[in-house]
Amino acid sequence: MTVSEGLLAASRGNLCEARSMMIRWSYSEHAKLAPNPAPGLWLTGMARALMNRARPGVLATDLAACNQYEEGLERAMAVRCPALLVSGGRDRMTPVRAAGALQQALPRMKTVTLAGAGHAMMQEQPDALLDALVRFLSPLARASTPSG
Repeated sequence: MTVSEGLLAASRGNLCEARSMMIRWSYSEHAKLAPNPAPGLWLTGMARALMNRARPGVLATDLAACNQYEEGLERAMAVRCPALLVSGGRDRMTPVRAAGALQQALPRMKTVTLAGAGHAMMQEQPDALLDALVRFLSPLARASTPSG
């Protein structure tokens, strides 16, 4: 997916602003203010600390690679196995509507939207994400198990 020009520019010149943008866009308002599933952890503070550990240039290189990759839909059309797309309903980094073309490209895709989650759904709603994965994978595991 393409990356906003503002974020690309910030990642090259103002890392503090780039990190702030990513945190603002990746977490739902609820996650920024309310208690989280792991008491005592500050989700946005942890995200900032993790980003601060990256070596210079890593974020700009990563975002540029995402922005320049143009074969995603073509590659998705070649996927023949079942696929699951999990989106955060409050994700401003990669909004649900931005995945429309990907949904059409993957022939065997199921979608799940975690209503209150942002882009950081693994941190915001780990149980709901795990439940979605288990619901998706369980029938596939049963189908691939040899009957005896």
